[in-house]
Amino acid sequence: MGNEAAIPSSGQTASPKESLEGRDNLMLLEYFPELTRHPFNAEKVMDLVLQLAVQGKLTKKWREDNPEVEPASVLLEKIKEEKEKLVAEKKVRKEKQLASVSEEEIPYVVPYSWEWVRLGMIGNIFNGNSISASIKASKYEGLKDGYPFIATKDVGYGFEQIDEENGVRIPFQESKFKIARKNTVLICSEGGSSGKKMGLCTQDICFGNKLYAIEQYGDIESKYILGFYYTSIFYNLFSEKMTGLIGGISMSKFKDIPFPLPPLKEQKEIVQIVDQLKVEIDKLNRLSNERLEKKHQFVVSSMHHLTESGDAEHWNLLQDHFTDTIDELDNVKKLRETILQLAVQGKLTQKWRNEHPEALEGCKSASALLKHIQEEKEKLIAEKKIKKEKPLLPISQEEIPYALPGGWEWFRVSQLTRPGALITYGILKPVWVEDGVPTVRIKDMKNGEIDASEIAMCQEDRALKFLKTELKEGDILIAKDGGTLGKTAFVPKALEGGNITQHVLRFSVHYEINKRFVRFNIDSPLGQQFMTGETKGVALPGVNVGDFRNMLIGIPPAVEQNAIVQQVDHLMSLCDTLESHIHTRNETAEKLMKAVVEEVLEKNENDLLPQSNYLKASNGLSEN
Repeated sequence: MGNEAAIPSSGQTASPKESLEGRDNLMLLEYFPELTRHPFNAEKVMDLVLQLAVQGKLTKKWREDNPEVEPASVLLEKIKEEKEKLVAEKKVRKEKQLASVSEEEIPYVVPYSWEWVRLGMIGNIFNGNSISASIKASKYEGLKDGYPFIATKDVGYGFEQIDEENGVRIPFQESKFKIARKNTVLICSEGGSSGKKMGLCTQDICFGNKLYAIEQYGDIESKYILGFYYTSIFYNLFSEKMTGLIGGISMSKFKDIPFPLPPLKEQKEIVQIVDQLKVEIDKLNRLSNERLEKKHQFVVSSMHHLTESGDAEHWNLLQDHFTDTIDELDNVKKLRETILQLAVQGKLTQKWRNEHPEALEGCKSASALLKHIQEEKEKLIAEKKIKKEKPLLPISQEEIPYALPGGWEWFRVSQLTRPGALITYGILKPVWVEDGVPTVRIKDMKNGEIDASEIAMCQEDRALKFLKTELKEGDILIAKDGGTLGKTAFVPKALEGGNITQHVLRFSVHYEINKRFVRFNIDSPLGQQFMTGETKGVALPGVNVGDFRNMLIGIPPAVEQNAIVQQVDHLMSLCDTLESHIHTRNETAEKLMKAVVEEVLEKNENDLLPQSNYLKASNGLSEN
C-alpha cells in the first residue's frame, strides 16, 4: 500500500503471514479461508482491514513499541511550511484557509499521535481537462510519445491498475493540459462511479475533468490515501456531500472531507501491513473464484449436454451432485432454464413414456387433438359465433428447431387458442382514472405473477373499445416489449373482466391444452430467444404480434402434458430448496462477517477476533 510496495519478492522465503509476526498478530489471518469462501465476503474483508488501518487498530502494538515517533501535529507544521513555499514559487495557488475539523464531524476517535484534518490540507487537489470524443480521436489517439490521457473508464475500483496504455496520449509540449505526477491518487468525482472508481498513477499522466487528483504534501503515503478512499467510512463522508441528479461532488466540498492523518512512519507501517494482508486476501479470493468457475463450467457443460442429448446418465449424475455443484443462484437459474427446455423437448418424460404405454394408447394423440380443435372452430364459424381467421402457413422443415418424440405434433401458437380469442395486445393510450377497468401493465407482472396491489384503472369507455383483450381467468399474459420482454404471468380470477395495455399480449389457451405446458414453452430458453428475435438472427426491441401467432410449440398427448407438468413442478420444488439452501448459506456467511466486523471494530485488544466468538458466529458454516 506504499509508494514502494512491501510485498516479499520471489526470492524471499517468509510468507505474508510469517512476516506479520511481531506486529499485531491478527487472528483474522486464521479465519480468512472461512471469511473469503464467498467473493462478496472477500471484498468485505478487504474493507474491514482498511477500516482497521485508518483507525490505527492494525498498528496498536507498533505504537507501543515506538513511543518516540514524531506525531502527526509535527507533520502538519512541515506541510504548512511546504505549502507556503510552493505558493511563493507560484507552483500552487493560494487558497482560503480550511476550518479545523469539529468534534461533530469526526466519525471515530483516532490514536493520540494522529490528527483529524481535511483532504484539502494534505495536498494540492485539482481536476483534469475535458476533451471531446472527436478531437480525442483525431488528435490524440495512436500517438507513440506523450503523457497517457486517463478518462474515468480507464480507472478501476480501489487497487485495480489504471489503464495507462489506452492508446490516447497528450504530446509533452502541450502546456494547456494538467499533469498528475507518478504516485498521484485519482478518484471519480461525478456520475454513477463517483467516490467508487479510484486508482494510483504509476507514471506522470494527463486526465479527464471528472477525476480529482491529489498531489500530497509532506511525503504522505499515497497508498494510505488510496486505502482511506477505498473504505466505506470515506464513501459515507463522500456521499453526504454529493449533489445533483447524476450525483457528484464539488471541489470545495471534496477538499472539506475529514481525513485521519497518522505520523509519517506509522503510515509506512500501515502500508506495509495492508500490502501483506492484501496478498493473503487476493490469494484466497482467487482460490474462491477458481472453485466457483470450475463448478460453473461443470454445470454449464452438463446442462448443455442434457439439452442436446437428454442423456439419462448425465441427468442422474447432475442430480446426484445438485447440492455440491449448484450452490450459486446463477446456477439455479440455469438449472430452471434447462428443466424447461428438457420438458418442452419431451426429454424429461422419455422414461415415463416407456413405463406408461397404456396411458398413451388410451389418450387422444396430438394430431387428433389438433383436428378436434380445428373442427370445433369451424363449427362455430359456420354458426357465425366467431369470425373466420386468416389461414396459417404450413409448417416448413426449416422452421422446426428440434425433433419431437413419437405422438407429438408441431402447432402454431394461434392454433392453440380458445375459440374467438385472438392473440393481440391491449388498450392503446389508456385514460387512467380512480375508478374504472383494472388494467395490467408490464410493471404489474412480477416474479411470474400479476401483482394487483397497485393495479391501474382505465376509463371504462376507453376500455370498451378493446374488448378483444378482455381478460379471462387462466389467460397467459406476455410482456410484448421493454426490459422484461417475453416474461409471462397467468391472469388470476380477481382480474377476470379486466384488460391490458398495448405493451402486453393476451393468449387464451384452448381448454383441451394444458396451459401450464404452453407457458413452459414460452418461458423456455428457446421460447425466450424467439420472443427477442434471436432465433431469426435479429435482436428485437419488442415481439411482433404476427410473429408470435406463428411461433411453433411441440404438443404431446394430453396425458403426457400433465405428466410433464408434474415432473417440472417436482424439479422446480427442488430448485426452490436449492435456492433456500444458498440463501441460508449466504445469510450465515453474512452473519459471520458482521460478527467479525463488530468484534474487531469494537475492541482494541491485540487478539482482534476471539476464537469463542468466531466459533459461535460460524456454527454450521462448515456444512455449507
